[in-house]
Parts: sequence; C-alpha cells; structure tokens
Amino acid sequence: MQTEEQYLQLHALHPGAGGGEAVEMTLGELAELWFCTPRNVKIVIRKMTESGWLEWIPGRGRGHTSRVRFRADREEMLLAVTRELVHKGRLSTALDWINRYGSATEARTRFMEWLNDYFGYVKETDPGKGRERKVETLRFPLFRVIHRLDPAETIYAFDVFMLRQIFDTLLTYDAVKKEVLPGIAHYWEANADRTVWQLYLRRGVLFHHGREVEAEDVVYSLNRCRANGTHMTNRWLLKGVDRIETLDERGVRIRLAAPNHLFPRFLCFSPASILPRELLEEQGEAFFEKPVGTGPFRVETLMKDRCVLEANPGYYRGRAHLDRVEISILPAEHERSVHWDPRKGQLFINHGEFEPLPSVQDWEKILKVSDGCSLLTFNLNKEGPQQSKLFRKALHHLVDRGRMIRELGGDRLYPASGWLPGPETKEADVAYDPDQGRALLEQSGYNGEPLHLFLYGKHERDARWLAKHLASFGIRLEITVTTWAKLRNADRVRAADAILYEVCMEVEEVTLLEIYLRDGEYVRMHLSPEVRVRIEEMGERLVQLPEEEERADMFRKMEELLKEEGALLFLLHKELNTSYNRTLRGIQFNSLGWVDFKDLWFQHQR
Repeated sequence: MQTEEQYLQLHALHPGAGGGEAVEMTLGELAELWFCTPRNVKIVIRKMTESGWLEWIPGRGRGHTSRVRFRADREEMLLAVTRELVHKGRLSTALDWINRYGSATEARTRFMEWLNDYFGYVKETDPGKGRERKVETLRFPLFRVIHRLDPAETIYAFDVFMLRQIFDTLLTYDAVKKEVLPGIAHYWEANADRTVWQLYLRRGVLFHHGREVEAEDVVYSLNRCRANGTHMTNRWLLKGVDRIETLDERGVRIRLAAPNHLFPRFLCFSPASILPRELLEEQGEAFFEKPVGTGPFRVETLMKDRCVLEANPGYYRGRAHLDRVEISILPAEHERSVHWDPRKGQLFINHGEFEPLPSVQDWEKILKVSDGCSLLTFNLNKEGPQQSKLFRKALHHLVDRGRMIRELGGDRLYPASGWLPGPETKEADVAYDPDQGRALLEQSGYNGEPLHLFLYGKHERDARWLAKHLASFGIRLEITVTTWAKLRNADRVRAADAILYEVCMEVEEVTLLEIYLRDGEYVRMHLSPEVRVRIEEMGERLVQLPEEEERADMFRKMEELLKEEGALLFLLHKELNTSYNRTLRGIQFNSLGWVDFKDLWFQHQR
C-alpha cells in the first residue's frame, strides 16, 4: 500500500485540487515529501499515471515546474485502503490514515459508519473450510494491549481472561457457588493434614496440536511456574510446594511443605494452566507468539494489533458455538476517537472506556458490581510526603469519594472501604471528614511538597479529579501517566510516591493472597519491610486454616493492618456494564468482568 499512501500524501497537500484543476510541483518537492530520490519519484509517478490516478504534465525545459492533475478521488481511495487495512487486522493504522489524510472530506463519518457494521456478529462463507462452509465470527475492538499470554507471567485482567480462552487448569472455580469443580483433573484427594494432594486426569483431553494431556505436562507446567531464581511473576502461587511427581501417565502427586486448605483453589488460578511440555522445550520463548493449550479456542493469529481465535472442535467440555473471534487491538489514544452506534453490532462490553450506551430497542443491559476496587498505594520505601502516617491518614479523610462518583459518573458506583463490596456498601462516603483531615494534615507538618502519583491512561480522569480536589486543601499532586507495560517495571514502581490502579478478583481468596504475596504487585512493593513480613506470616497461617470463616477473619485482620498503617487508600467500587442485542445468547459475566466466548451464540430472528 505504499503507492496508495504516497498518493494520499500528495493529494492531502492540495485538498482543493479536484475537478481537473492542475497544480504545480517539482520533482525535488516530491522527493522531499516521499523521502526518496528523484529517480524513484519518476517510478512512482509512472505507476500512478498507469493506474489512472493522476495526469503528470512535465515542465518544458530545464527549471520549468511540472504540473499534476488528480484523477482518483482522495476520499474514495482513502476509504478503500482503510477498509482493506481493517480486513488485514490493521485497524490502528486505518484510523491513523483517516486522521492524517481525511481532512476536508466525509471520510471519517463514512468510515465509522462502515466500521460499526464491520464489528459484531457476521456469518461469512470461508472457502478455506471446505465446501464453502459458513463461518460464524464475532468481531470487536479492544482498547488495551495483550501483553503476553504466558500463565506464569500474566497479571492483567484481560490477559488472564484470554488465558482462560486458550488454556485450562486442573480444577475450576465457580465464583457464584464458591465451589471447586473438576477441570482437566476429574478427581482429587488429600491426606488428613492437607500436605499431600493427588489428582487424576481425564482421558481424551487434547492440546490444540492433537496430543493428549499427560501427567508429565502437569509436572512440567507447575514446576515451570514455581521455578526459583526465574522471572516468573506468579511463582508465589506454588511457593509452598515441596515436590511434584507423576503416579502414572494420568496421575499426579503434589507434596507441600506445610498444610494448605486452599490448594485446590490455587490449582484453579490461571497461572496454574497446563502447557504442552515438548512444544515449550522445542520452541522456548517463541511458543508464546502463538501459544497452544487445551482451551475452547486456539490461537490462529497473535500480533501487536490483532488476535484471531478459532474454536477448538475437540474441546472436552463441548465445542464453542462461535467458529471464530477476531479482536482488533487499538492504542488507548483511539478510545475517544471511535464512536459507536449502539444500533449496530451485537455486543458492547464497557470497562469504563466509554460513556454508558443509551437505551436502545431490542437491546438488553447487564449491570454488576465488580469484585474489586480502585485504590492508591503509598510507597513507604521512598522519601516524600507519603512517609508520614499522619499525611496518609489525612488523605483518607479529605478525599470525598461520594462527590467523585457524582461528578465523574460512568462506571463509578460506590465508595470503597475495603477490597470487596459488601452488604454495608453505601453511596455516601463515611470516611470523608474534612475537619479531621485538615487537623491530621497540620499535625503531619506537610508543607506543600508534591506527591508523585503514577498511573496508566484508564485512570487519568480519576487522577485529575483527585489533583483538583486535594489542591483545595493545599495538597500538590503531580501526575505521571504511563503505559501498562512501563508501570510494570520495578524501577518505575519504586520511583512513584503513590500508584493509582484497580484490582479485579479472579478467584476471590487466591486473588487477595496474590495482592499481598506476588512479587511485582504494587501493594507488596510499596509496603515497608516490617509490614511486609507481618503480612507474609499472616498469609502463611491463613492457608493452614480449615474453615472458610477462620480464613475470612484472617483476611479482615490483614486488611485492617494495612488500614491502620495507612499503607493504601481505598477509593471506589465500580460497575461492569455490558449491553447486547437480544439475538445474542449465552451472555454471562465471569469473575474478571468479561463474557466467555465459548457460550455465546446468535438466535436468528424470524
């Protein structure tokens, strides 16, 4: 498409040159525009002339200016090229071209109308599937990066969601019933003190490349996740494992160093997904460029700006109804430039990127309070105003969370006083007490020093609101907006006085432990060494408690310790908002706030 872009670049310099009007230009000007030699300019001009896009009228004699007459309509060419880019999975590039070359035309409006029809459910003939079989596809845009689909390293909610489409774990967790269910393993048992666990694999569970899952794959996958001295982010999950061994080709024994009554739930967690041993050994890091699992979908394409999943026809829990899912990945800066028509498409998942859709005929809406919250962590290992406990306590009472919700709206639902929303969750912020906050601020000796707050783009509106609100109390908040990937860098985390982010629970009790115990987790990295040790000791005792009520009490004590230290500032509970056409069935939120693709299907209207 290089020649097409060169034509659009040239035409955009003369947007009013239509209807046969000729404009003057030299070969030197074109060489500068296209960053090439005059010889290559002549080649490009010849291609455009032969294609009928323009007429080139050379100047007569040395030093005379040539003229060009545009024949191809810029708007029509731009639309044709950008639609082709979208079909190739390059939506981000298409939007860039619309912005760059579409001025003084209706290209943006027309492209967005076409794009609204492109996304959603489509049934097409795929000649590559034999006998021109109809293929049912769901297409949707994603305004976040898929970082890395490695179970041992993945931490972001959408990445975890994608793992669950591609891989399976030994056991699964029903968040509604709060019950552990069979997965790749059909049966499990433990000794009396819960230090030895044995699991038995189903027959006929196949990896996407056709081989049956064996006990050796389980041993390899879990050992890889827990390997000491590696960069595996999620090795905390299996830190208590002493040894993993095979019983036979379908039996596995896991020996723990201490009792763990939560261990079956640990095995439901995405980092414990099962991978094909021989492919990882053969391919190394290249395996994750197109990972292979046992899940309901296999990866067909995984690129920077596109991911295509195809249904696993032999999935042991039943084939997906959809044949294909196509995800167009867009950078965050395009979130506000893309405008959706809710009457088009079938599915609209909103995690705060957009304003809620208006009510539309034949559409349903599912609302759910997210299991988790947004919060600020305070870096207790760095000099700055956050070193003062009195200052941190002052912020707790000075932030008016209820007003924040009223003024920002969107998916912001309730003030948060802890990790999880509960029956006591109210719209009013009981912690807001400006008089007490001012008194604590004065006692802290705060003298206008800046508090350096780091965050990624999704939370920028919240950060700007906090900065304006706290400025009324004389507190300076300096905001650094960065990317998801950069904020994962340990040096960047250590450089922040505070980090604003959001927690989403995959497996409730396990996710809470992850917050406290996983290396690289913001809360853990920002805790003082003394508090970190106390939290670790409480976590070790917690997993040895047999009763859920006892564990819940320990979790409360861990949370109260952090509140007492002022180590973090709970902000808001948020709403998960999904709108969908009534023809789309099988809609159900999972614990991560997304809709599992496997159960989606479309009911054709009569």
